[in-house]
Amino acid sequence: MDLETARLRLEPFHDSHYEGLRLMDNDSSVMRYINMGIVKTPEETWESIRRVQARWDKYGYSWWAIKEKASGSSLAQHASSTWQTWRMPLRNWLEACPGTEW
Repeated sequence: MDLETARLRLEPFHDSHYEGLRLMDNDSSVMRYINMGIVKTPEETWESIRRVQARWDKYGYSWWAIKEKASGSSLAQHASSTWQTWRMPLRNWLEACPGTEW
């Protein structure tokens, strides 16, 4: 199941999301409040994808990968149970919140 807005596409995790998730998992500023700033190894990124895929299979919902339609680039991860975006590179936050000082 995919969800779409005019600008974004939300997709359940699949293997094609690895590169975008890897960029976030390897960025200490993104991981600052998630994993005490410790970046994940490539293997840990794959393990995360597999865990989320298993939750989709078991429950029919889990985290989404958020992609910008125009570029196809991964922007964030989103927890469907809380509707809070919890992992996003700073540049994407800045674009989503123009005028915000960081």
